[in-house]
Amino acid sequence: MMKDKIKIASGGQSGADRAGLDFAIANGFSYIGYVPKGFKSEDGGLTKEKYPNLIETNSFDYKVRTEKNVIESDGTLIVFCSLSGGTKLTVKYCEKHNKPYILVNMKDDILENAKSIREWLKGNNIEILNVAGNRESKCKESIYNYTYSLLNNIFNIKF
Repeated sequence: MMKDKIKIASGGQSGADRAGLDFAIANGFSYIGYVPKGFKSEDGGLTKEKYPNLIETNSFDYKVRTEKNVIESDGTLIVFCSLSGGTKLTVKYCEKHNKPYILVNMKDDILENAKSIREWLKGNNIEILNVAGNRESKCKESIYNYTYSLLNNIFNIKF
């Protein structure tokens, strides 16, 4: 039901971004997104072969793909352990381009977060959801695992 309606967008970095992509692929969701030149990522796990739908930007700078993903999506889910660096920049780009976003602290209850996000998705008519957040190395606990589980809870429970 939801996989026909929602498309996942992501910049492909390790952590929250990558969880969005892997969740989409594993569950039959369409996915898109802009990535840095050379498919640059912290862990080298972002490749054109594994993620053929992603579009390479002309810049190695993460900021370029971050802003393009915010602009090209209907709203951004930002999962964080620390609101810093590129994660903080994502919030600024959402505000700059007047795009809805929802902040999810991975310390909070996953089921409560999933419920809030489902309501936010409906309330904002989100069809292209940008999944963003901290890279894996920034968090003590795995933000990849948290984000993947969060997406499972959001989309496997009927609206």
